Amino acid sequence: MEDDGDYDGGVPGDAHGPKHKGGRLPSMADRIFLRLDEKSALGADDLQWIVYTSRTKVPPPSLESKHWRPDSFVRSTKAILMRCIGGGLTDTARLALEGYPDTFDAWKAAVSAQGTAAMAPEPELERS
Repeated sequence: MEDDGDYDGGVPGDAHGPKHKGGRLPSMADRIFLRLDEKSALGADDLQWIVYTSRTKVPPPSLESKHWRPDSFVRSTKAILMRCIGGGLTDTARLALEGYPDTFDAWKAAVSAQGTAAMAPEPELERS
C-alpha cells in the first residue's frame, strides 16, 4: 500500500476521525503516520510505537516508508517515547502527541476502538 502522507483529521477521540486523502481510513498497515519534524516521523505496529528518521539528507516528501528507517521502538509509556523523540517537534506534532494516552497499550486500545490507527495530519514543514 503506497502512502502519500496526506491526512485530514486528528488523534484518537477526534469526533471526525482521520481520513486519508483518498477518503479511506488509515490502518496500522500504513505504519508511519505523523511527521515529527523535517527528518523524523512516528509510526506504529501491533507491538509498539516506532520513531523513524529520514534516509536522505533532505526532508522526505511524504510519509511513504521507502523514505524512512526505524530508529527507536517504544512499547511502554508516552514519557519514554518523548525521550526517544527528543526536541524540535513541529507544533502540529506536539499537539498530536499531547493528545495521546500515557501508554502504548492505551493508545492502541483507542486506535482499535476507533477502527483506525490514531493518525494525525502530516503538517506542512515548518521553517524557522
